[in-house]
Amino acid sequence: MKRLHHVVPLSLCLLTATSTSPVMAGSLDGKRVDYTPQFPSQRQSKTAARKPRVRTLTESSNGLKVAMQRNETLIVRLPDKASTGSVWSLVAMPNSPLRLLSQTQRPAKVPAGFVGAPGVHEFKFAVSGRASFARTIYLKLLQLRPFEKGIGGARLWEIKVIVPAS
Repeated sequence: MKRLHHVVPLSLCLLTATSTSPVMAGSLDGKRVDYTPQFPSQRQSKTAARKPRVRTLTESSNGLKVAMQRNETLIVRLPDKASTGSVWSLVAMPNSPLRLLSQTQRPAKVPAGFVGAPGVHEFKFAVSGRASFARTIYLKLLQLRPFEKGIGGARLWEIKVIVPAS
């Protein structure tokens, strides 16, 4: 019959209290037994051990439903023709736990004087704050030419972002 658990009598254990990592040692059936316990202050929390996840969306992600956790970053990369006056803008999201961290425009690498070359407009978002209930946020980005009257040539890119309760 196999023994599943070894029980080491307390009299065989030695606790070294002066070291930063206490060690219990003893012998059982002629075999040396060492044990280094981890106290709560020495353990990494599950959230600290997790690396922040980065999720990247593109123009083809338009209309999707995306669930985000508190440790995630959302990057939206959309094609842009800034040299023609067309710009992407974030539609206001008041009281939203999704906050804009940064936005950058990167023009395409083209010869000097070339007009109308597509570039990339990148928006970076993260979930901030705490919520006692799950929320749905409609993230909307609008591409238009602000100097033109009306919104005739405007394009709308939107997704539904689900943020869980914290």
